Amino acid sequence: ESALYARVFTEGMLGIEPTGLNSFNIKPQLPTAWEEVSLYSCHLLGRNLDFIFKSTGNVVNVEIYEGNRMLLTRDLPMGKEKEIVLN
Repeated sequence: ESALYARVFTEGMLGIEPTGLNSFNIKPQLPTAWEEVSLYSCHLLGRNLDFIFKSTGNVVNVEIYEGNRMLLTRDLPMGKEKEIVLN
């Protein structure tokens, strides 16, 4: 039951769903009052990833880190799905 609570955030608000061994879809849908939300130590694709979401109206800046190394930074439209492929 406690795992379902976490899925409300990872799949619901952040829209993170694995699609392959090195890929996942992301579809951030943050509440308008939230300027920033972070998800640390997310075990995904056999990696330990950190996500930082910064909202500016209808755009969400997504930063993905593995340890101290930035893997990706992208501006995504709020509520639009995007496939992310990590090498």
